[in-house]
Amino acid sequence: MTLCMAQGNIHYYEFVLKESNFTRRCSTKSILTVNGSFPGPVIRVHKGDTVFVNVHNRGYYGATIHCKATKVTFTTEEGTLWWHAHSEWTRATVHGAIVVLPAAGTVYPFPKPDEEEVIVLACWYKRDLRQMVEQAIETGEDTPRSDAYTFNGQPGDLCPCSNGKKTSATNSYTANQTLGHYYMAARQSSNTKPDILYFDHANATEILQYRGNYTPPSSPFFPSSTLPSYKDFIAASNFTTRFRSLASLEHPKNVPQNATTRMFIAVSMGEFLGPNSSCNGINGNGSKLASSMNNISWVNPPIDVLMAYYRNIGGIYEADFQNDPPSSYNYTGQDLPINTALPMKVKVLEYNETVEIVFQGTNVLDDSEAHPMHLHGHSFYVIGTGIGNFDEETDPKGYNLVDPPLVNTVEVPQEDPYQSLHLSLV
Repeated sequence: MTLCMAQGNIHYYEFVLKESNFTRRCSTKSILTVNGSFPGPVIRVHKGDTVFVNVHNRGYYGATIHCKATKVTFTTEEGTLWWHAHSEWTRATVHGAIVVLPAAGTVYPFPKPDEEEVIVLACWYKRDLRQMVEQAIETGEDTPRSDAYTFNGQPGDLCPCSNGKKTSATNSYTANQTLGHYYMAARQSSNTKPDILYFDHANATEILQYRGNYTPPSSPFFPSSTLPSYKDFIAASNFTTRFRSLASLEHPKNVPQNATTRMFIAVSMGEFLGPNSSCNGINGNGSKLASSMNNISWVNPPIDVLMAYYRNIGGIYEADFQNDPPSSYNYTGQDLPINTALPMKVKVLEYNETVEIVFQGTNVLDDSEAHPMHLHGHSFYVIGTGIGNFDEETDPKGYNLVDPPLVNTVEVPQEDPYQSLHLSLV
């Protein structure tokens, strides 16, 4: 059972995990779903509401359901969030939206829309994703690449054997074009090197269909002139850096101003020597691929870290994760060291601390990876972002401490390599 508690109305949901057959891109496979749908059902609440979700697992293997909301409450954030599974890569098919509307008696922090349509973006894998991930972990190779992106579970009619879903519109998101049918399109923003082509090139589409009296076109209009290219990281950066919190008297923001702890974390992809000859790495050199922060990767402990902490069990982790990398270097340079250490290290913080973290992307392995940084149970303000190496003298002068976006996940890609965060741990 997942329990999100606050004051307000009470909602009950029944989630049944089960295997279901879906056909996408001309092949059928069995995937783990909630209530037989992909994506899963929408949880719809008002700020301050209480939600009870009873989860019944009738699938082939264990999974956890994570309510990616607001510290397992609905008391601070508003907008569209998501819930998903947490075991292995089951979240690829076990996920759905959480719509948190303004509290009863309050107004939107922007003009109230006339209509609403929930769109969930996801990936589709033609092969058995669980087997693909297990093989990658066993051999140390790169993680699987998807075969298509989806709008609400459908790749769209530009992909073989796929359907174009239709969304009706009158005046939502300022529908001010000539009456007709229009494609909404999405494609990967690939921050890899220009010569690297091994990524998902599929364009996911959905059709926006106007209501009214008119002759439908033979084909919807496709935004070929405005849809950014796969490698246009500047367009992606210009879009994300415009995010702001919609602060108002009824929607106040309490941005931490003075950090008690500051951390600078270099986020990298690296390698470490494998235990045997089965490890292929990314170059077939007997190594295993590993992500790291400040050159420290993750080793699954024999028991939970928090259990070891509260029960004072020694030998599980080392409480000396450093606030800075072990050595400074040109993080976006060439021919960087790739060795990654594997001790289990933990950063212990005091209750009520305010922490500032700068995540610095790197060019280790002369490749790139978009790292989604997420802190379980907490949301944080993204107060700054920039291209290149972070400059501790000049970059903080551009921090947004007035109306930064409040999020629970932020991406740290290579070409937009640092993100500055403020979070208050209470």
